[in-house]
Parts: sequence; structure tokens; C-alpha cells
Amino acid sequence: MPLNTKSDLDSYGCVMLDVDIELTQYQNIISQDDLFSDGEYSGKVDAPHVTLLYGLTQSYKLDEIEKIVSKESFDNIVLKDVIVFGNDERDVLVFEVDKTSNLVNSNKSLRDNLEYYSEYPEYKPHVTICYVKAGLGQNYKEKILDTFKDSFPINCKISGLFYSDISGEEFHEPLMFTKINEKINKFIRGLPNG
Repeated sequence: MPLNTKSDLDSYGCVMLDVDIELTQYQNIISQDDLFSDGEYSGKVDAPHVTLLYGLTQSYKLDEIEKIVSKESFDNIVLKDVIVFGNDERDVLVFEVDKTSNLVNSNKSLRDNLEYYSEYPEYKPHVTICYVKAGLGQNYKEKILDTFKDSFPINCKISGLFYSDISGEEFHEPLMFTKINEKINKFIRGLPNG
């Protein structure tokens, strides 16, 4: 349920999936002086994630979000390249994520069921590495790709749901299928030959 006009909110809510990847090795290629920081961004991303939907204009209960997202199964994602999103203020170095049906379907379900505002009609799944000063992204993209060229594609495990409401309160929760798998494994371990 998109809103056609920009909200007066200071911040928006976001639904993400936690991604198990250590970003430090990629971030260390970036000169500290070239990182973009403005008080909101420190330059480096501490909690790797793939965004399912940014721009929520109201807060929701975690179980409402989880009900929508748990319709799809998420075991892992594939990082297939490094790309740059840029604007006049900063460049954003990101891993391009393979655009699978489960990501696309979750994005669509969230868009269909939640109030949000977005200037970007196309969903482009990605994992942010860091923010650098405007105009420097392409150079660092090439350095990362040169250094890690034999690493791609990179398979990453999804560890849970990450939801931030419009007040900035954050919720990390294992996804429903993860909880079910944990119960099944616990049951199997309790069997005589488990």
C-alpha cells in the first residue's frame, strides 16, 4: 500500500533479513578518510542485512511482519557482484544479491500489506558494505573486486528477521522456518539414535 507523497516522518521503518557475512575484510580496503559520515552514518555497516522493504510509514507488531515474511523460506542468499549506488552526497558500496523469487515475493507481499513510501519502484536486493564520499565508489568497487575476484559468487546464510520501526526500535528474530527446524532438530536429538 504505497503512499504517493513523502511523509513528514524523521525516519522510516524497515524490514530486513540478517545475513551471516563478515564485512570487515571488505571494509578494510577503504581508507578511513574516504568513508562518508554525517552523524547518521558512520561509514561502515555493522549489521549485514538484505532489505526486504524500506520506507514503512507506521510501526507494526513484529508478529504482523513475521506472518508476511514467513510465507517464504530463506536459507541463504547469493552475493554475485559489487555495485555502487550513488548520489551527490555519497556513494554506497553494496553486494548485488541474486534476485530470487523468495526475495521478490516477500518484497511484493510487504508492499501489498503495509503502508510505506518509496521513490524506488524496482526492488534491487543488496547487502551494503559501506558508505564512501561521493565519486569514490567506483574506484573502491574495482579494488574490492580485484582483491576478492576468486570469491564470487558468495553464499551467505540468512540468520533471521530484522525489523526497525519508525521510532528506530529494532527487533531481531529467528525466522519461523528457523524456529521450526530448531524444534525438529531438538526432537531428533532426543530420539534413541538421534
